[in-house]
Amino acid sequence: LRHIEADQLTNIRIWPDDARLILPALPDRILAGAYIMLRDPRPKRRHAARHILQPVIVDHLARLIRPGGMLVMASDDPTAKGWLMAMAMAHSAFDWTAKRPEDWRQRPAFLPETRYMKKGDRAGRRSSWFLFRRASDSCQSC
Repeated sequence: LRHIEADQLTNIRIWPDDARLILPALPDRILAGAYIMLRDPRPKRRHAARHILQPVIVDHLARLIRPGGMLVMASDDPTAKGWLMAMAMAHSAFDWTAKRPEDWRQRPAFLPETRYMKKGDRAGRRSSWFLFRRASDSCQSC
């Protein structure tokens, strides 16, 4: 927020509630990308429905992110990593950009290191970064 004010940015909007509530109202291809970063793990099976990345959310993101845009996800929790990957890989609108293990094991240079990443590193939790590019509009369900 400090940077928005200091840089007098006018192309940023703040939604002070659960982002899932506003997604259906946004116009198609409005986003250059979306970030799901180091969300709280929900390790119990009964909590799976509370994961932010559900098929309906991936459908919304596919509609909202313009072709060539990025879906960027990161986690330091093994269960969450598997969930994020499964949700994104299951959707035909997104292509995983990784070509080698270093592509998901090392933080991309454009992503700043957060205090949560540092905290996880100190606790011995290795973060992984998953970058997906929004495919062209050949996807019929998007």
